[in-house]
Amino acid sequence: MYPEKDKYKYKYKYKWELYQNVNGKPFVKEPLSFNLSHSHGAVAMAVLLGENQLNIGVDIECYKKIDNAWDLAEMVLHPEELGYLSKESNITKSFYKIWTAKESLLNGNICSIRSISY
Repeated sequence: MYPEKDKYKYKYKYKWELYQNVNGKPFVKEPLSFNLSHSHGAVAMAVLLGENQLNIGVDIECYKKIDNAWDLAEMVLHPEELGYLSKESNITKSFYKIWTAKESLLNGNICSIRSISY
């Protein structure tokens, strides 16, 4: 038996109520932040527990070869990101790294790429 396990069993008793921000992102009014991402049956979840309302973001993409990865990159990436990408041997893989990092940052800042107007 593990007596230490029972010690923490009920440490965090919260009745979570889910709300949505203006962009539709769900949140709870507890010292907890979470973010979900899904792609083609794969799911990623990030959870952050703290005393203040904190933000956390995550993104996941299923890898598949993009025939026109460079053309796509030129449409959506910053020139500095394109410079990084131009030095990589696998443009598709490197594009996914940049894209998921950007989405994670946006998701952590309570918005999404779809909510940004150009």
